[in-house]
Amino acid sequence: MSGKKKKQIKLATKSEHVQSFMPMLEALQAQNELNQVLKNRVEKACGLLDEGVPLYPNDFSKDTEVSDIWAIMTISEEKSWRLWARSLNLPAGYHS
Repeated sequence: MSGKKKKQIKLATKSEHVQSFMPMLEALQAQNELNQVLKNRVEKACGLLDEGVPLYPNDFSKDTEVSDIWAIMTISEEKSWRLWARSLNLPAGYHS
């Protein structure tokens, strides 16, 4: 065991959520890649979590089908769409 002490990581937050980020912060510090930008991001993430905001919400709900949109399009809109799709070099199924 080396006699080196781990350098304490200081953040400008007292959030209880900091502990969940410590393994990442310690790994970055061990590789000498921990910087102020990353610390700021962790502080901001902790602030959001403290306010009850989920960092990666998974609440997307699909309420429209593409077929519904196609059904209400006019002929000129459909032609425009197909021309636009061709300009993107999409596979034939997207614009045929």
